[in-house]
Amino acid sequence: MIQAPLEPNLGPKPKSMAKATPIYIPEHFSNLALDCRDCMVSEVEVIPYKTLTEKIIQAVANEFVICVADHVQFYQMTEKLFGQSKELPLTGKVILFFENDEFKGVDIHKRAGIDIMQHNPQPDFWLFKINKTLDAIHQDMELNELKVLEMKQSNDLDTLNEIGMALSTEKDLNQLLELIVAKCREMTWADAGSLYMIEPDPNIPDNPEKYLENKKMLFQVAQNFSKQVPFRSFVVDITNTSIYGHVAITQKFLNFEDAYFISPEAPYGWGGKEFDKSIGYRTKSMLTVPMMNYKGETIAVIQLINRKKAPNLKLENPETCVKDILPFSEDDTKMVMSIASQASIAIQNAQFVESIKQLFNGFINASVKAIESRDPTTSGHSQRVSTLTVGLAELVDKDDSPRFKNQKFNYEQLQEIRYASLLHDFGKIGVREHVLVKAKKLY
Repeated sequence: MIQAPLEPNLGPKPKSMAKATPIYIPEHFSNLALDCRDCMVSEVEVIPYKTLTEKIIQAVANEFVICVADHVQFYQMTEKLFGQSKELPLTGKVILFFENDEFKGVDIHKRAGIDIMQHNPQPDFWLFKINKTLDAIHQDMELNELKVLEMKQSNDLDTLNEIGMALSTEKDLNQLLELIVAKCREMTWADAGSLYMIEPDPNIPDNPEKYLENKKMLFQVAQNFSKQVPFRSFVVDITNTSIYGHVAITQKFLNFEDAYFISPEAPYGWGGKEFDKSIGYRTKSMLTVPMMNYKGETIAVIQLINRKKAPNLKLENPETCVKDILPFSEDDTKMVMSIASQASIAIQNAQFVESIKQLFNGFINASVKAIESRDPTTSGHSQRVSTLTVGLAELVDKDDSPRFKNQKFNYEQLQEIRYASLLHDFGKIGVREHVLVKAKKLY
C-alpha cells in the first residue's frame, strides 16, 4: 500500500502546471509509476520505453521532462551524443538507477539535474525521488519563465526606445500616423489597426469649456495584414454610441475578447459585421485606446483588431481563423498606451511643423503678391519661373542618363527650389518706384 509521500524540504509546493510533466520510464517501472501518480505533487504523463533512445536523451537535453534510466545505458548514450563532458547540457531532470553494489564511488549524482536510486526501490522512496525531481523541475520552469519575461521586458523597452526615436524624427503627419499604427500592430501582433484623428469642425465655434463640442473624428489610417482593403477616409460624429467615440469621450480604453458579442447593456456598439462579410473577414479581439495631448485633451484614438498567435500569420478564412486569434492581454494594453503617449507628442510636433509650413507658405504667397503689385507688367512671372524650375528639377531627378544619374532631389529639396524660384525677384521690394517701373533705360 502506498503511504503519503515523503516530501523534501524545498519550500512551498509549486503551482499546478497547465501541462502535465512527461516522465520517460523503463517498462518495468511503469506500473509503479502509474500506481503512485495520484500521490505526486503535480500532474505527470507517464511514457514507458523498452530501450533508451537518442530521441529521449535529446528531449531531456532540450525540454522540461524527467527521464528514469539505467546508469550504464545513460552513460553510453550521452557519451555518444555529447562526448565525455562532465557537465551535460540538460534542461530536464534525470534519475539513474543502480544495483546495490554499484553505488560505491558513484559521483554522477553531483552533476546538475541528475539524481540516483536503487534498481528496485521501495514505493515510498520511489515516490519521494519523483516528487523531489518534480519540485526541482517546476522551480526550473518558473525560473525560466522569469528569465523569458525579463528578456521580453528588456526587448520591449529597447523597442519602445526605437519607436520613440522613429516617431520623433518623422515630421510628415500622414507618414507619422501610418507609422504609429504599424508599430502598435507590430508590438501586439495585431492583424489590423486603424486611427481616428480628432479635428475641429469649421462650422461650429470653439468652446473652451467643452473641448469636443466642435470636434469631429476623421478616419485617417487603416491597415490590414490579411486583407487588402481599399482605404476611404471619412468623418464621423463623436458620440457615446460608437466604440471609438466612447473612448474619445471617456478617455478610457476598451478591450473586447469578441467584438461580435458586446454586452447589450453597453451604451456603445460595433456595426462592422456587414463589412466583415463583404471582405471575407472575421473581427474578434479588439483593443481601442485614446491618445491625449499635454492638456489632457483627446487628439486621436487607436483601434487594434485580432491579436494573432504569430505575427506573420494570415487570417484567410473567417470560419477557421478564429482559432488563431487571441484576446489582447494586459501587457498589450500597457504597451499600446505607452506608444500612444509617445505618439501623441510626435503628432503635436508634426502638427506644429505643419502649421509653421502653412505660415511660411502664406508668407511666400504674400511676398509674391507684394512683388507683383509693384511691377504689374511682370505679373505671374514668379509663379511661371517656379513651375518651370521645379519641373526641370523633377525631370533631372528621373533622368538616368550618365550626365544626371547621380543628381537626385527629395521632397524637401524640391520645396526649397520652389521657394527660391518664387522669391527670385524679392529684391524688387527695395527698388524705388520710379526706377522699377521706368519705361526706358536707366542711362
